[in-house]
Amino acid sequence: MIEAFVLLLFLVGLNHALFQTLRAKRGYVDANLLHLLFAYHALFAFVYYSYVQVNRSDSHQFYRVAMNIGNDWWNLFETGTPFISFVAAPFAQAGLPYAAVMLLFAWFGFWGFVYAYLWFRESVECEPRIFGNVNFLYVLLFLPNMHFWTSSLGKGSLIFLGMMMFTYSSVHFQRHWWKMLLGGFIVFMIRPHVLVFLAGGLAFGYLLAKGNVSQLAKLAIIGAGMVGLWLSANNILAITGLDDSESVEEFIEDFQELTTQQSGRLSTSGSGIDMSNYSVPFKMFTFWFRPLFIDSPNFLGHFSSMENLLYLLIFLHLMDARLFTFLRQSSPLVLMSLVAFLGVSFILSLMMSNMGIMLRQKSMVMYFGFYVVYAFLAWKQVAHQQRAQYDQAGMTQY
Repeated sequence: MIEAFVLLLFLVGLNHALFQTLRAKRGYVDANLLHLLFAYHALFAFVYYSYVQVNRSDSHQFYRVAMNIGNDWWNLFETGTPFISFVAAPFAQAGLPYAAVMLLFAWFGFWGFVYAYLWFRESVECEPRIFGNVNFLYVLLFLPNMHFWTSSLGKGSLIFLGMMMFTYSSVHFQRHWWKMLLGGFIVFMIRPHVLVFLAGGLAFGYLLAKGNVSQLAKLAIIGAGMVGLWLSANNILAITGLDDSESVEEFIEDFQELTTQQSGRLSTSGSGIDMSNYSVPFKMFTFWFRPLFIDSPNFLGHFSSMENLLYLLIFLHLMDARLFTFLRQSSPLVLMSLVAFLGVSFILSLMMSNMGIMLRQKSMVMYFGFYVVYAFLAWKQVAHQQRAQYDQAGMTQY
């Protein structure tokens, strides 16, 4: 544990230096907020570490593989689960114990929140309020389940970092193209199907973009998106065995069989639910917002239900006739977020029947849905302020 404590002190100092650099380049950055956010995330890392001392966790297996791989390290360089041990191996073989590697991966997950903070602040012209006069971004940055599932040695922390880095970098592609490539690479190595919707959504968003988006930027983003789609799609089909399908009809049949088998397998575990008779919209609702209190068998379920209820209240803000006007006028990032959110949710909701797994998996996609709500509320807030200024000017003239 002493190694983990020393690493924690080092990471706090490193964060301070990085936050000051960010603040020098971007005056809006609140270093105190980010320090508080790291302390909050580190608390959840400690909670997760305590949790896995008495509960089964894949993190133990990731560390064992990383520790024992020896000279065969590059054999782990492949998509999916082995890539986590590939990243962990240099640190484990350098002598860092399990607790310290857990903390390091929690730090990776924390920087996903930093990139989310930068993404929301730089791409939306104001900070909308919710639930009266609460800063919406602060609500999103401190959601407990989001921190819990991104604070350990596992896929959650790394893929969240990759997704947020990829998305933030697309705001200023010309300056941050290498971060976009790095983020996309991380996502691809862990879950190629997620990159399909990120790249496809980004290409779709820029294709329909309104405003000051140059034709060169559009072509570059769309080209990168198409390449990402092609690479990811081939990889996904090979992993699932669907590359043997010889026709569209056979592909659909194979996909239905795959999702049925996966759903049945997951529903046999502790918190499984039978979703076989659910409609697609209700499967997606279940993925996003359950368990709710009527589904919760224990304290952890009730705790998750409170946050899921908060999610539901947040998304109810989209039940507004002005949403379609907003989407027609929206930025490429809004369209990309919408495609990524709906696309990944659709695939995962077909393949998941275990609430515990759904809680973990949806941490990948919820920020894309939140961004759509965030941008919509900001758009309405700006429109309201403009109307108020117009009315005030009219009264003054009168």
